[in-house]
Amino acid sequence: MPSFGDWLKASWGDFRRRWSVLLAVAGAGGAATLAAGFFPFIPAALLTAFGVGPSWAVWGGAALVSISAILWLSTWAQAALMRAAATDEPTRQCLSLAWGQTAAFAWVLSLALLAIVGGYFLLIVPGLLLSVLLFAAPFCQITGEADGVRALGLSWSRVRPRFGTVAGRLFAATMITAAPGWIPYVGWIVMMFWAPFSFIAMARLDKDLRAAEPEAVSPPWMGGAVAGLAAVFLLGGFAATYGAVRMTQAAMREYNAPGGIASRLRPETAQALMDAYAQGSDEQKSKALADLLGQIKGGLADNGAPTTVVISTAPAGTR
Repeated sequence: MPSFGDWLKASWGDFRRRWSVLLAVAGAGGAATLAAGFFPFIPAALLTAFGVGPSWAVWGGAALVSISAILWLSTWAQAALMRAAATDEPTRQCLSLAWGQTAAFAWVLSLALLAIVGGYFLLIVPGLLLSVLLFAAPFCQITGEADGVRALGLSWSRVRPRFGTVAGRLFAATMITAAPGWIPYVGWIVMMFWAPFSFIAMARLDKDLRAAEPEAVSPPWMGGAVAGLAAVFLLGGFAATYGAVRMTQAAMREYNAPGGIASRLRPETAQALMDAYAQGSDEQKSKALADLLGQIKGGLADNGAPTTVVISTAPAGTR
């Protein structure tokens, strides 16, 4: 593996040489994605204006087409940008060849994301490790070396013996790419032209790994590991969603139950808080907020004293 300085110098040279192609590919992919996301709503608006079909079906269909187009074209744009970073092809060739690779590229990217997110569900650290170990899988696919699980396996085999080196360079590439965004006022403008550097730096790192170990072999257990991590992600996602729904339901029951927040909070108190924040002084804001919190915590009687609720029960059988 080249030294850190040599890797950074080579990345800068590639960036300068490929800068115009990178921007052209990114611009074309972004424009196509935005146009495809917006276009389905034009016929939907016309159909609605002429009263054709139920609105929910027209707009729901337009939204479905729009989301599908955005997913496909954004994946194609990312594949084209990786081709621009990893090869010496001109803009037109990057875009056209990436189009035919979009489905296979999406599959490799999906497998890598399932494995990484599944690792994050296992107390975060495995996800961080897999983010480094599998970073080269999309490059293995986009350069035509491997598809599917084998691309993930080749990335694993090449990165694992050099994990510290690769992790340090990925972190450096991320920080260098993000640095212009910290410049006040004009940082976001600089980032528009500087952002592709991360693709170049990762592509150069992938080339160095491939040169260091050209005969890498995908581990035979990689498919089972990816399937297991995907199962962890699906089960963890279901459990998290189920828990969130149950907590929300419990909170709503508590809110609307007798003696809950809904019964303790008076509308005039909430209105007073809104008025105080709209045009009141700091003292009025503090008082209105304190009154609101006081009602939420325990409730106040109309005279300002704490509310006391006395419940009496008569002996069974009496009237």
